[in-house]
Amino acid sequence: MKKSIKQSDIEGLKEKIRKFVRARDWEKFHKPKDLAIALIEEAAELLSHFRYLSDSEIQAMLKNKKTKKEIDYELVDVLYHLLRLSDVLNVDLKKTLNEKLKISGKKYPISRVKGKPFKYTYYRSSY
Repeated sequence: MKKSIKQSDIEGLKEKIRKFVRARDWEKFHKPKDLAIALIEEAAELLSHFRYLSDSEIQAMLKNKKTKKEIDYELVDVLYHLLRLSDVLNVDLKKTLNEKLKISGKKYPISRVKGKPFKYTYYRSSY
């Protein structure tokens, strides 16, 4: 059974974050540029947990509850900033995700890309 993302779930998360921000009077700091910078910084903090590690080292690291929780929090920091930025920019994430998946489906047809890791330009040049 397929479970689809509900727009109300996304909007509920945005509203929860919006209330959190307003209670702290942080809206004045949440300009698109600053939120985009924060999003990248949080993504970099997430990435730092995996840098220079092999797949087996990562799997071992994830067995440590404290480290796993740190990674969970970094992922949520990324989500927080993504949702906040989409709220400030008034982006309908569900609608836009569906549009982007249709575009990507055309760029990456299953018959040509299944099991291959290349960018769509590779497939255009290999026709």
